[in-house]
Amino acid sequence: MATIDKTVKFKAGGKEYSVSYPLKAVMGAEQELPGNSLFKAVATASLTNFYIMLKWGLIGGGMPENTEPAVFDEIWGAALAEMSAQDLYMKVLVPALMKSGTFGKVPKNLPQGTKK
Repeated sequence: MATIDKTVKFKAGGKEYSVSYPLKAVMGAEQELPGNSLFKAVATASLTNFYIMLKWGLIGGGMPENTEPAVFDEIWGAALAEMSAQDLYMKVLVPALMKSGTFGKVPKNLPQGTKK
């Protein structure tokens, strides 16, 4: 039986992380995002939006929701030290959102997360 993998993996600070957006992660992100809309956040490129999207994508990817904020800060800093914010957004966050089905049909040749 085939399994559909809706996660995007990336490496930062020598560790691998999974980003995924099940419904609970989408709703959690929307509660924190300015304007309470993931659709608006995707259209408005800001580091604050990227951070919130990464945090909730990591939670959706398996990190406990009660993870200390300092852990998310550390992952955020490590990710930006290894890739640009634009790469994080285009190669990790957006593909994970697309895989989730939140924004409609998933393209067949969806790019994977960065590999270092």
